[in-house]
Amino acid sequence: MITSVQNSRRLMLAGICLLLVCILDYLTPLHIGGIGIFYMASIPIVMNESKKTIIYIAALATVLIISNYIYFSPASFDSVWILPINRIISVLGLWVAAIIGINYKHLQNKLSNQRAAYTQTLNDVIFINSHKVRNPVTNIVKIAELMDDEHLTAQNIKEMVFYLRKSAEDLDIATREMTDTICKEENNHDILSLSLYLRN
Repeated sequence: MITSVQNSRRLMLAGICLLLVCILDYLTPLHIGGIGIFYMASIPIVMNESKKTIIYIAALATVLIISNYIYFSPASFDSVWILPINRIISVLGLWVAAIIGINYKHLQNKLSNQRAAYTQTLNDVIFINSHKVRNPVTNIVKIAELMDDEHLTAQNIKEMVFYLRKSAEDLDIATREMTDTICKEENNHDILSLSLYLRN
């Protein structure tokens, strides 16, 4: 619910921005070039929206730029070639901003997914450590404490060695599983490091 309200606000703000720039573009004398580039201001507003929304806003801005040129440019202007070039530059700048916005959104989603995978890996490692590593270690410690008893028989020692070996094997399996889990998601660490670097 909150997200849809925020999306609506952003879309409304982008629409208002486009309308204001369109009016400014209409009211600005033709010899002042570059007003059309202000249509790009609508792209950062919808940067967190979907790819489709960014494309729609860019397309709407393109239509406004072209319609402002077609319907509101005077027939008599000294440098006729300036107007179309100005509009072409505006459209190109707008679509470059839209492509940057789309790529930014894609990168943001990718980093978010990798961060989630990295967090899941950490949770898996914590689980392995607390459940699968801790039990064998506790068993080994207890067996070592029992071996201090002077009244042990050969049969008792044989049983303790068996359980000690079993605990060591369980510990080996758990540490291998932990290593595999960490290595499987090793690339996520590099991506998160890059993400943190880019934020600073």
